[in-house]
Amino acid sequence: MTKIDERKNIIITLKSMCGERKKGIDKRIQFIKGLSILNLIIAIICSGIIIATIILEPLGLGYFKWEMMGLLTILNINFVLPLPKFFFEFKLLNHHNKISDKKDFIGIEKLNAELKTIVNQLNKDVKYNMFYLPLILVILISGIVQVTFEDSNPYWNYIKIPVLLFFGMTITKFYLTNTKLTKNINQTERQCCW
Repeated sequence: MTKIDERKNIIITLKSMCGERKKGIDKRIQFIKGLSILNLIIAIICSGIIIATIILEPLGLGYFKWEMMGLLTILNINFVLPLPKFFFEFKLLNHHNKISDKKDFIGIEKLNAELKTIVNQLNKDVKYNMFYLPLILVILISGIVQVTFEDSNPYWNYIKIPVLLFFGMTITKFYLTNTKLTKNINQTERQCCW
């Protein structure tokens, strides 16, 4: 087996958020692209409303009240959580197609080892992150209590901080992983073209 084949096998080990791959990589790319766009649009709208409410409501501006954001916050988490994984899977499958007919080159072993580390980190579920999971649970439970009992949740006002932390952690984690993955893919594709 060549090192390029080994790299393609590493890419295929990424656990998909959408189930098993049965229809081939090209159809998989199209499906994930559509799903990512839909999730991204909904996540941007929901996140925008939530963040605008958190920032503008104390200033007396804005159209929405934080007390009414329980359901929207729960929905937003469900759309934001899978987005990075969809993006990384899309990126890796595109890379798989680009290198499918390429030859080995000097230094590919190191790039493959780095890629394997990145893919292994992506395959870890949220449950392994000791800060991320409790934050999500606090937001979801408070959101459910807020939706169910509305006026009976005196702690809902304090959930603004965990919501902002959730957004900050998600964006930071995405940025760091995307930077490493993009660098690895670009170096490999640059070397393959020589």
